[in-house]
Amino acid sequence: MNLYQMKMEEFRYTTNRQSLNAVKKNGLLLANVKHQTPEICREAIKQNAEALSFVKDQTEELCSLALSMNGNVLKYVKQQNEHLCEIAVKQNGHALRFVKKQTDRICNLAIRQNKYAIDFVDETCLKNYNNVDKITLSEASNKLGVNIKLVKKRSRSKSNLYQMKMNYYKYFTEESALCAVKENGLLLRFVKNQTEKICEAAIIQNSSSFKYVIKQTDRLCELAIRGIPHMIKFVKKQTKTLCTLAVQRNPRTLEFVRKQTEDLCEMAIRKDYTTLQFVKNKTYHLCELAVNICNLAIKYVPDDVLQKIDEPIEMTIDQICNKLGREVQIVKNKGK
Repeated sequence: MNLYQMKMEEFRYTTNRQSLNAVKKNGLLLANVKHQTPEICREAIKQNAEALSFVKDQTEELCSLALSMNGNVLKYVKQQNEHLCEIAVKQNGHALRFVKKQTDRICNLAIRQNKYAIDFVDETCLKNYNNVDKITLSEASNKLGVNIKLVKKRSRSKSNLYQMKMNYYKYFTEESALCAVKENGLLLRFVKNQTEKICEAAIIQNSSSFKYVIKQTDRLCELAIRGIPHMIKFVKKQTKTLCTLAVQRNPRTLEFVRKQTEDLCEMAIRKDYTTLQFVKNKTYHLCELAVNICNLAIKYVPDDVLQKIDEPIEMTIDQICNKLGREVQIVKNKGK
């Protein structure tokens, strides 16, 4: 079956029952359901939260369901609101990176769920922590609806987000810096005099700290990619070895490879057909490979590739024989 036939033979569910049975087995098949109902969408999301990306009419109920299962699908929500964002970051603090309009509460919820979410807090949001509203005691009492008596704090309260981000120690000696990054690799950002030993310790503790390395070496790059393959995004000089390592460990890192080769793209597609969407030069060979693995990859095939399907391919007799694996003789088509 060629690429054109696969395009023509996409699933088409003519009844709601067929559609419902299909998405219960594979929620992503919602992409092929033309007449979507709330029930079909709900079942698709229950099976796979990523199915939210194929929901035509997104309701708050469907979005809430998907986000409660996987906070990162917030990136597919067309109309974000504070309530949906809160559900997302409560489920996964790293979903904060997909929040379009960050608030004090959303940021704190994200960090409470995952302390490393602090890395995704916008600088503009951080500045708001310096702004303190002036209010009298009587005004506060009226707002809260109770009588308030001001007392001294009995215990030291937790630092707010701004303090957590901005009031870290500044490390001046190698010994103090080394101790700090072994405890929290992300503190590398505050180390002015970085050494390879300090950077290595930081990356071992938290691979995300690689983005704060001032002087990158092949060893540090490899160490970071082995920990988190997506760190290839922050590598200044991407080599073939480093790109191959990243794609081998996580094929979706192909998105961040600046100079893609046919072999590297093929490797990524064989591991995960959806990486076809990240291929810059979508050749017929790569598109056919992806679709042969899973026909759902057809949605990533550009129209210009599909149009080339019916065009004849120039081949010599020897090439035809090699393809067929036997000697052949070309003759004219016999008339009917």
